[in-house]
Amino acid sequence: MTRVQEETKTIATSRAKRAPSATTGVDGMAAGPRRVELPVSGLTCTNCVQAVERVLRAVHGVKKVTVNLAEGRAFVEYDPNVTTVSDLHDAIKATGYRSETARSRFKIEGITCASCVTKIEATLKDTPGVLSASVNVGTEEAVVEYVPSVADLAAIKAAVASAGYKIVTSPAPSGPSAADKEAEEREREYRSLMRKWWFGAGVGSFTMIMSYPWLFPVLRDWFPRESHSLWYMWAGMGVASL
Repeated sequence: MTRVQEETKTIATSRAKRAPSATTGVDGMAAGPRRVELPVSGLTCTNCVQAVERVLRAVHGVKKVTVNLAEGRAFVEYDPNVTTVSDLHDAIKATGYRSETARSRFKIEGITCASCVTKIEATLKDTPGVLSASVNVGTEEAVVEYVPSVADLAAIKAAVASAGYKIVTSPAPSGPSAADKEAEEREREYRSLMRKWWFGAGVGSFTMIMSYPWLFPVLRDWFPRESHSLWYMWAGMGVASL
């Protein structure tokens, strides 16, 4: 390779490394605070929002946190020199909620030794949004777990290229996409909440009616105001509510 070709390759690699992702807009080399958007599953009320915001604010390096209940997303501004997206992801998990991730597997050309593995893994782990990276020298494959709203496949390809290697097959997320998983999780939560609502409405209606049975002609003769049967039923309802 001539000197001109080497310089051209170096410039191209440097530009690829500095270029922000076309999908996420995250610039891995940008200075100053960085803002990320993390999907959070399991948010059902304002207490959930406050719990997630409180835990994220406690992460060292986090400057600002806003959690949107309707969208199920956390918007975090943080110092990339102090903390990482992986730290934010772990903080959300610590609250009992989930931040969906994607996992991709792809082959890399030119892996020949343990030094290659170490270099590629270190470069991938330094990519904003990448939570973990594992490279197998035997199969020449890499498995990367990342947050789709922060990192994308283009950013992962650029990171591998900046390390001096090349992805020979286009990576594809293993299993369902993160968006599909998030939609399924929301649908599951909705069905669960609706079942709880109908159960609560049924029990509440029954309790209200049986608390004043003399107001209803059908029950007035069965449960007069001073009926012992009514007292027993109230006692049973009180025990059942404990």
